[in-house]
Amino acid sequence: MALTIEQQAEIKWALGALGASSGGISRGTLYQTYADYYNGDHPLLFASAKFLETFGTTFRANTENLCKMPVDILADLMQVEGFAARNESDTTTPEITAEIWRRNRMDERAGQIHKNAPLFGESYVIVWPDAEGEPVIYPNLPGNVVVEYHSEQLGYIIRAAKYWTENERARLTIYTPELITRYRSRNKANQTPSSAGAFELYETETVPAEQANPYGKVPVFRFVNNAGVGSSGESELRDIIPPQDRLNKGLCDMLLAAEYSAYPQRYALGIDIKYDADGNAINPFVSGPNRMWVIEGAAGGTTPSIGQLAPHGPENYLALIADARMSIARISGIPPHYFGMDTGGWPSGESLKTSSERLTRKALDRQASFGNTWADAMRFCLQIKGVADVELETLWADPTPRLSELESWQAAQAELLVSGARDKVLADRGYSQEQIDDANDARLSAALGDGFPPRSADDEEEPE
Repeated sequence: MALTIEQQAEIKWALGALGASSGGISRGTLYQTYADYYNGDHPLLFASAKFLETFGTTFRANTENLCKMPVDILADLMQVEGFAARNESDTTTPEITAEIWRRNRMDERAGQIHKNAPLFGESYVIVWPDAEGEPVIYPNLPGNVVVEYHSEQLGYIIRAAKYWTENERARLTIYTPELITRYRSRNKANQTPSSAGAFELYETETVPAEQANPYGKVPVFRFVNNAGVGSSGESELRDIIPPQDRLNKGLCDMLLAAEYSAYPQRYALGIDIKYDADGNAINPFVSGPNRMWVIEGAAGGTTPSIGQLAPHGPENYLALIADARMSIARISGIPPHYFGMDTGGWPSGESLKTSSERLTRKALDRQASFGNTWADAMRFCLQIKGVADVELETLWADPTPRLSELESWQAAQAELLVSGARDKVLADRGYSQEQIDDANDARLSAALGDGFPPRSADDEEEPE
């Protein structure tokens, strides 16, 4: 069956968006670069061909990978605790969302999304019902999915596409608010086809080539990391790769210097040099245990002497390495003590809060952005289950570093002196209302003596 003009136009858009480039670098190449640096596969860009021929294999294994840290630490601070309905009287919806979250094992899969978004600058999930009509949340790699936004309605996706290979054939699915259309390459594809004519409609016994979208919304949800208005997401590694390369160079240079320093460079002056039949100089000295170098008097009465060149110390290399680490800490907002740059021992909880302030603000910003996307995705899940017109809020674990028990109560004491709100201070630290009431009773009883009657359940006011 021949493709319509509209179908060909959609395929052409999808192929163009999937192969789009930024700064002359394609999406696929850029994402592969980020993945390589994250996994510690760093190209030694500074090394000459001779260096790589001599030392490449040895020194490549001794690079220090600090590209994992900015991604993993930020992802660790993205812990979804659940969803709350904007309508506080709605207690049923949070239970439904919790069951959807549990059934999709999102305690694990959400972590994959929260790692891929900072790593690649974006990440995707696709939501669609299974054969039993239950919503399923499918995480997807960013290199396989593209979306197009409405030119006027900010954040509204008007269409999306997913590309992958299956059984040596290229597969392409295009999503719109009205329709889901599935395509497959006509022939085996070792690489992404370049034209719409290479595709045909594809269906199976259970899934049609064209399927109506009864939900009126594209079921693709995009998590964007640190994006500006009208711009794509930004990887946390974009500005960290250059200092990572400097760090690798400092380490390789230091190892190279150590390699040569292990064999001190010696020199001899005022000795006669003998040559072999081919005219090559013969080294008169052989190093080794129980060996002694003996020098006869040289011709012309010159006094022979032997010396040794002082090896170059590692100070300059260590300074270069420390500077690269500090650059990564400064760019990422991660406190320097994570990189071993602290000199005063492990910091206290209060100093952790202070030094982590920028990282905490970054985590809160990502929670706001990702939280809106999770709320939209979960609203789509509820729509699949027949629950409509529900406003959701994503609940996150607090990313702020924890104080020690002593520091927590010292802060509570300071807050109490300023506000006098004793019950609030106790409630903020996890005490129930019953425990707070009991503590107040005990405090008043101690102040008034035995004349203060203890509170009982009968003393509570009846609701009107």
